[in-house]
Amino acid sequence: MAAYRDTYHPKSRRVSNSLIEMTLQMTTEGMTSLTKLPPGGEYLVALDLERAPGNKTKVTWYSIRGWTDSWERNKQWSDGKDLACEA
Repeated sequence: MAAYRDTYHPKSRRVSNSLIEMTLQMTTEGMTSLTKLPPGGEYLVALDLERAPGNKTKVTWYSIRGWTDSWERNKQWSDGKDLACEA
């Protein structure tokens, strides 16, 4: 049985007074990737956070694979819905 470990690398960068970029990358130790990965690992999620009128924030979410479900839960939470924690 092969052993491997995923490590997550969150980053944020202030682009301007009205824009912050956030990314989540992942590296896997103990496995060989069949594709060339960028420095920091595979991108899982990227977010643009932009200042919006009315003291609000516009969020643009870019993701891969199964992270779409996470976006839907976060969107519902941000809209004020009471959601149970995932187990």
